[in-house]
Amino acid sequence: MDLRKIRQFVAVAEELHFGRAAERLKMAQPPLSQAIRRLEVELGVALFDRTNRSVALTEAGRIYLAESRRTIAQADLACTLAQRAGVPMPEVRIGFINSALNRILPELIVKFRGAQPDVKLDLSESSSVGQLEQVRAGQLDVAFVSTPIANDAGVEWTTVERSFPMAVVPADSPLAEMDVIDFAELAKQPLILPPDRYVSYFADALAMFSAIGALPHVTQEVGRLGTALRLVGAGLGCTIMLQSARASAPRNVKFLKIENAPVRQRWELSMAWEPRHLAGAASRFVEMAKAHVAETPELLDPDHDDSTG
Repeated sequence: MDLRKIRQFVAVAEELHFGRAAERLKMAQPPLSQAIRRLEVELGVALFDRTNRSVALTEAGRIYLAESRRTIAQADLACTLAQRAGVPMPEVRIGFINSALNRILPELIVKFRGAQPDVKLDLSESSSVGQLEQVRAGQLDVAFVSTPIANDAGVEWTTVERSFPMAVVPADSPLAEMDVIDFAELAKQPLILPPDRYVSYFADALAMFSAIGALPHVTQEVGRLGTALRLVGAGLGCTIMLQSARASAPRNVKFLKIENAPVRQRWELSMAWEPRHLAGAASRFVEMAKAHVAETPELLDPDHDDSTG
């Protein structure tokens, strides 16, 4: 028994006509009729009821057809998997900081996978400095890092998103009745911030506290921004987060504009790459990202959508 015989049987069973089945298989009808006869002899059962005017499956033929289709499908899958294993899937190695997940990076992933479904995206989260080192070393194809980029020799980059810090307060607190809050008032609130102030826009905000002579009241330190949002929602304090984080915020928090800042701080996210290491799928990813930013002006204009929601 071989797959060729099984495919011949399936063609006849689906067409229920030897002539049409032979055309489908691109062979003459007599050899096909002989092959089916030999198959029936091998199996010891009749697969078809034949008359001068019609061909019909027997009960044994119906059972054999169902199992034959499974056999062919499994054989085709085995070939596909073996071929894929023999030819490594192209990939794009992408580094990112957590804030890139607020908007731009998920949008790019969805868009790129739709256009390049056979390309693997290998994603890793790390600091901006660490990513740039990996880009220069050829260990990452693309990096999403905070701007400005220090010591950018050999690295090309483009700004892909701008945002600004906002205060996040529990939705059931008196603060939620306001749309704006000033830094002096925010400094009085219990604040939930990352340890060591390692997120760039938190450092900017803390510098502004100092500029107005206010000392922030930090009561909780958490390493992940999503954790900070959920603790705010639980009523444990307030935090400072980028405007773009509203898209993934839980319902029980409210974002407030911050006023009376010495300077309106804006945060920028850039996409960086090393041209000498960029090729194939990674190059297509960079070009698609540039086009997406050009087509989505609100990514670079945070005032385009500054509702406090």
